[in-house]
Amino acid sequence: MFTRVSFICFLFLSSNVLLWGQSDEYLEGIHSYYDDAMHQWDILSNENEGIIEMTWVNKNDLSEWTYELGDRSGILRTIWPGDFSRWELKSFDGNDVSFSVKWRGDVTEWMITDGDIQVTFKTKYGSNLNEWELQSKKYGDFFMYTEYEDDPRDWIIEDYFDEDLPIEFGVVCSFIPIFVILNR
Repeated sequence: MFTRVSFICFLFLSSNVLLWGQSDEYLEGIHSYYDDAMHQWDILSNENEGIIEMTWVNKNDLSEWTYELGDRSGILRTIWPGDFSRWELKSFDGNDVSFSVKWRGDVTEWMITDGDIQVTFKTKYGSNLNEWELQSKKYGDFFMYTEYEDDPRDWIIEDYFDEDLPIEFGVVCSFIPIFVILNR
């Protein structure tokens, strides 16, 4: 009897230690910091608060942004000056991700890759910029939609990405709709 109780306690404690070691961070929302200017955004996860902000606000330069989320940070920038169709996220941790429009002139569908993983992020209903989705049997799903239709200041995120997928994919998916709305 004593050994059975000891074994059950061991299993319970072991499973809790394993769960504590895992990172289950997921994104929940992104909101414009100012109501009348969309150059700074608060990004929220279940574990951290962060920020995505335009680097050169005084120049109103959309080509470079910085982000911080917990202890992770980096830069989002265009690959070529004046070309908003190809971007890169350079993480200070080395988790770099590139993203670009899938079809020239069509900002409603984007390809995202880190060199090993490639996914497609697109609007749910064609040219309606209020709802975006990424659905992948292999890497999970990511949905982003405006809290109030046609009001791009507040977005709700449903992040069901596989926990092995770097959080930078979520940061990129959060950034794309914001950039598309600012650049139209």
